[in-house]
Amino acid sequence: MVQILKLDLDGKNGLDIFLQRMWIMKYLGLKTEYVKVYHTTNGYHLVLGLDNEIEPVKAILIQCILGDDYRRSACLLLRYERGCKDWNVLFKTKYKINQLGQKIKVSEEKYDPELSEKILNLLRLGE
Repeated sequence: MVQILKLDLDGKNGLDIFLQRMWIMKYLGLKTEYVKVYHTTNGYHLVLGLDNEIEPVKAILIQCILGDDYRRSACLLLRYERGCKDWNVLFKTKYKINQLGQKIKVSEEKYDPELSEKILNLLRLGE
């Protein structure tokens, strides 16, 4: 059972898609205790703390419906089905290896407390 949803919202419209779909949480009976929003190179990472527990497969489905990267959702399902204990991951920093074999940072999360508070308030209005 899980109490946290993690979404990887890619692209310039990723956050807008989540905001358009967040009403779904109300109809699923999910209440949010906290929200953490992180800016990334390609969009946003959202962490939603829930006041109740849900089944892992249901969490993966809800994350996907709310706008999570569909490729990530497919990988999460495989990780969960294979018994991985830490299946719902968002990487804080991403690296690639260049042609010289050097590790180059390509993305890093940056926490946004103001946006986190705004989204939490919007979610609470919908409850």
